[in-house]
Amino acid sequence: MGRTADSFTMFRLAEKRARALGEHLVLADVLRKWGYLLLHTEKGSLERARILIDESVIVITRILREDNSREVLIVAANCYASLGNYFHTEGNLSEAKRAYRRAMEIAQDAQFKEREVTILGDLARIALDEKSWRVARELLREACDRAEQYYQYALPAQLVRLGRLYNTPENPEYDPNVANEYFQKSLRVARQGGWKREEADALQELGMQEKADEIYRSIGYDRHLTTAGTPS
Repeated sequence: MGRTADSFTMFRLAEKRARALGEHLVLADVLRKWGYLLLHTEKGSLERARILIDESVIVITRILREDNSREVLIVAANCYASLGNYFHTEGNLSEAKRAYRRAMEIAQDAQFKEREVTILGDLARIALDEKSWRVARELLREACDRAEQYYQYALPAQLVRLGRLYNTPENPEYDPNVANEYFQKSLRVARQGGWKREEADALQELGMQEKADEIYRSIGYDRHLTTAGTPS
């Protein structure tokens, strides 16, 4: 937890500095990142994460009234995506979809391709939760195509989700062999990129829990805490 504690200290200092200097865009970004980290790393911190993410959205909404520059739009898309992550973690799928769609609108305005990729994956996770198999499949295939073009870091997570789709017996296209192929590809891509959490996620899906847990512990990540989306 040492690395995570260091991150929290850094966020506290950055928040105080941004408030003191009136750096509102920096403040929105810091609050959003801090709330997102809480979703993944501290048990019992869901309400605190909500407070931070809510404030980030309030701050960025005020800024948007006067400034629609690409820099501002990028932070705004991130804030709304994190709000969607919070609602999804809480189990409020309708509000999660609303937040993700708003994030997508802003990301498209900004030509923020990386965020567009992750939002597609987040919407696909909701479709999986709702057992909308065809919708999930199409969203994930589009997310994978875009990730290969614009944001390789997001590719392993989308491949894992495709694997889960085909590994779900309720899905009419259930096929463990196809699922395994996606999990294996996710593992290869994650290792090539040196992305530890994504490597652990793929190992977990392949049944290598001990190896996965070892990696999770090494990066201070608790896989039991959240359903939130691709790291931001």
